[in-house]
Amino acid sequence: MGLRRFGADVLAEHLNGRMDTAAVSMTCEVVNLCRNALGDDGAKSMASLLMSNTTIVKLDLSCNGIGDSGAFALAAMFRVNKTLRAVNLRAAYGASPSTSQVISEAGMLELSAAMQVNTGIQVLDVRDHCANSRVVASWVHMLQHNTGLQKFNGGTPASFLARHDVHHQGN
Repeated sequence: MGLRRFGADVLAEHLNGRMDTAAVSMTCEVVNLCRNALGDDGAKSMASLLMSNTTIVKLDLSCNGIGDSGAFALAAMFRVNKTLRAVNLRAAYGASPSTSQVISEAGMLELSAAMQVNTGIQVLDVRDHCANSRVVASWVHMLQHNTGLQKFNGGTPASFLARHDVHHQGN
């Protein structure tokens, strides 16, 4: 069944320290919510949390039916959060992505633009979402300017650029 949006809200509140809990010192560095049916609302809750959270360095929201409004919220967070190092937004594993909810061209372009200014993220996976020529061109442009990214969609930035017949300066 998964956490869905409500569970993501509760988790975000807890990680943000807004829940009434015993005086426990806790630091969370990894959040893996793969396959929890979070949707756009859950992605927005996590983006809101990560606007101010400086301890989470790895975020996995893959296979959660995130669409454009979730992507826009995450992109806004990418522009602000400088502590994330790895983000997985992949839509599907092992099978074709669900047609019910994937990030379209608009959401992918927004994520790409945000990644041009976030050089802290070193690993990013956005496979199985819209990958038309405009989206691919935006990722190529981003990879040519973002020197912090070491792994993109399961490979190196250089391999992505080579696959799209672009010569990368640097890697």
